[in-house]
This record gives sequence, C-alpha cells and structure tokens, in this order.
Amino acid sequence: MTSQFLEEPVLRARDVNVQYGDSVVLENVSLSLQAGTLTALVGANGAGKSTAMKAMFGMLNLRGGKVSIGGADITALA
Repeated sequence: MTSQFLEEPVLRARDVNVQYGDSVVLENVSLSLQAGTLTALVGANGAGKSTAMKAMFGMLNLRGGKVSIGGADITALA
C-alpha cells in the first residue's frame, strides 16, 4: 500500500441519505476518493448515480450523513 492511501481523501461522503418526498433514494451511502486515482460510479438506470453526485456537490439537501473535501466538512454549504 502506498502512502497516498493513508492520506485524507480528496472527497469523502459518509452515510449519505437522500429522499424525494417520501421516497428514499439513497440510504447510508459512503464513498471516498483519493488523490491521483480514477474512480467510476456505475449502475443501472434509477440506481441513484446522479442523485449521489448531486448530493455530494451540494445540489440536494441531505437527510443524513456528511460530505467533506480535504477533511473540511462541506455538508451545509450550498
């Protein structure tokens, strides 16, 4: 294991929950992205890929969980 994987992730989402009305779309989703790596998010139509990205980039309100960039909590930022 190289030292880059021991450093704080560039982006980290922990236990993210998103709902549209009464419908639960994401439940306890976690993801960490390390610097210098390539990451893909894949899945079937309707699996929540776009919702996950929108949630992590502040385009949706989270019902739970946290998102951080470089260790700084950005969950409440627009």
